[in-house]
Amino acid sequence: MKRIHHIVNKARLRMQLNSVLSKCSQYVFVLVCLLLVLSLIDRVGTTHFVPWNFVWVAAGITVAIACISQWVQSSPSDIEAASELDQRAQLHDRIASAIACEHSNQPFSTAVIEDAIATIESKKIQSRVSEFFPFVIPQKFGWIAVMAVITALVIWTPPWGW
Repeated sequence: MKRIHHIVNKARLRMQLNSVLSKCSQYVFVLVCLLLVLSLIDRVGTTHFVPWNFVWVAAGITVAIACISQWVQSSPSDIEAASELDQRAQLHDRIASAIACEHSNQPFSTAVIEDAIATIESKKIQSRVSEFFPFVIPQKFGWIAVMAVITALVIWTPPWGW
């Protein structure tokens, strides 16, 4: 059972990381857009009025809090991770059934667990978990990078004096 739990935990962590990346990319995109608007407003006048050191610290703390809160909120259970692994690896609910039968002493439960372990070994699931749960970089990261470059360019320019 240790091996099954190790595989399920690896899948659960990969699911959780993908979920956090997806949700945090939305927060970071909104934050970068707000920073761009703030930098444009700051450059329109003849002098700077935005304390950028404070803004950068506040933005960093905001991103950290958003990522930590999403990490805590998006933790799937072992059964959810096992079920998703079963589906992606086409194991026909062997791992989820083994997790569900773990604390039972029935002969059926023992057979289910042994079948799951045999299937894991024959299909080499432990070495293929990263194949079934690849890290997915959200498409918004491209837009975030573009907005961040534009914001940096605007900030590095002197006041426009309009």
